[in-house]
Amino acid sequence: MKNIITLSITLFWSITSFAQDIYINGKIFTSDKNNLWATALVINNDKIEYVGNDHKALEWKSKEAKVIDLEGKLLLPGLYDSHMHPTIAGPNMTFVLDLFGIEDKAEAEKKIRKFAAKQPKDAWVLANGYKIKHFDKSTAQELDELVGGRPAIICEESQHTGWYSTKAIAHFGVDKSSPDPDGGSYDRFEDGTPSGHFREKAHIAAGFLATPELLTQEQQEIAMKAILDRCNSVGFIGIEDAAALSAKGADNVYKRLYHKGELTVRMEYNRVHLSPIDDETNNKSLDERFYEGNEMLTSKTVKFAIDGIPTDKAFLFEPYENADCEHSHTCIGVANYSKERLLANFKYLIDNGNRIYVHAEGDAGISRVIDCLEEINKDRSIKDDRHVITHVDLIKKEDVDRCAKLGIVLQVQPQWQPLDEFAKSYIKPALGEERFNEIYRYDRLYQREDIMVGVGADYPTGPVFSPWEMMQNIVTSKNVGEDMQPRGYTSSVEKAVLLFTINNAYVMFREDISGSLEAGKKADFIIVDQDIFSIDVNDIHKTKVLKTVLNGNTVYESK
Repeated sequence: MKNIITLSITLFWSITSFAQDIYINGKIFTSDKNNLWATALVINNDKIEYVGNDHKALEWKSKEAKVIDLEGKLLLPGLYDSHMHPTIAGPNMTFVLDLFGIEDKAEAEKKIRKFAAKQPKDAWVLANGYKIKHFDKSTAQELDELVGGRPAIICEESQHTGWYSTKAIAHFGVDKSSPDPDGGSYDRFEDGTPSGHFREKAHIAAGFLATPELLTQEQQEIAMKAILDRCNSVGFIGIEDAAALSAKGADNVYKRLYHKGELTVRMEYNRVHLSPIDDETNNKSLDERFYEGNEMLTSKTVKFAIDGIPTDKAFLFEPYENADCEHSHTCIGVANYSKERLLANFKYLIDNGNRIYVHAEGDAGISRVIDCLEEINKDRSIKDDRHVITHVDLIKKEDVDRCAKLGIVLQVQPQWQPLDEFAKSYIKPALGEERFNEIYRYDRLYQREDIMVGVGADYPTGPVFSPWEMMQNIVTSKNVGEDMQPRGYTSSVEKAVLLFTINNAYVMFREDISGSLEAGKKADFIIVDQDIFSIDVNDIHKTKVLKTVLNGNTVYESK
């Protein structure tokens, strides 16, 4: 009898006093395909106790419970972005000059000059986001004049090219005798002296990698908290850092914030395999930095870049338009890895518990990645490994089918699909009309139920950051604010939300605890100011987040 009384008391308290917050009278989209809609949500500390109707939810009411009337507002699972670069975006918001979105060259020059003048005489001048059309042929000497002779690195908006001052070039030990690295190049004067621009792997191995070391640990943390606050303000509670830079201390900023209780998103950060560096050195560093972590912070993923952007560096089956194949071995772009090298590294890393995440834009590059994973699958199934190919600009249908069979995730940037100014001005002439019409056809992927698709902005390699803008891209197949015909298939709002919630949570190994609103999962959710399921789809991008909750704690609330 005593045991029965004890059990009864335990059950009573589990249903009443443990209820912390009860949300009622809402429009709740759960992303749980077995139960997509509800009106009420019951939270107990950091977990969801109940999702369903108001009447049942109020049975949890007690003196300790707080009842929140949503007044019909839309409540969604917390959002995830499966391709972002916070270690670049944070400094851009704080200690690095942000040039993204500046359309006028003179204005960009003015900003660089003004920013540099505020720095100490020998301090580094770091800027990010210039447009190719502004400074692509500019020299180190021109940059010297803008920055007053200081060491400076100005990154182009795609992050694949850097403009270096004379002191910066010297800092990295590059001179006329330095050979171009595989998959990269130094712009040069006629006598071979570096003229100022480091491209692709030349830039990745120099300024891109070194930038975090130019910030103190305190600056790293200030910068990271700035971008995480911004993430929370638009509804993100989970981020995949697609290239946590491997310079000393760069990814440890996440660990430092976690241990201080200041990490306000779930984070999977990618360690980067750098193709210019030998594999033994690469893999030693990658092994040392593997991080099993916890539900908030992990690093189980290794990032590779098989090629570059499809202006001339994406690896293609057929030559670029007007390419001189007779005198150039790069007329089909550049593969940063041979198939043999890629396969050997994939095997080693997968055998040691890593997930592979590959930047691949050209059709030949994409196929090479799939070939290697297909080869590994012959010896052991990779179906549940969640290996990722990101960007997949120009992918053949048969390769999409192969990815479906192998369980490979295709991770895409929704804002690229409708085609922007950069694509029309630089990629179309490089690929020609026929291939250009096939690029970024992500709308086709959204239609398929047999393949896992992840989405993310790749911010800050472009100006788009808002998930609401990307959702509108997915739904309308158009650029926001542009009067145009849809470029391909349109999708439902439901599909767009699923991509940013349960799909992206899956990409980040978090779908068992987050990504949908279900009893037993973590209390990760957002409340927004408009019902995106009933408004004009061309207004989705205007959505504002009223409240963001992670682990039952409010990490953002609008004022």
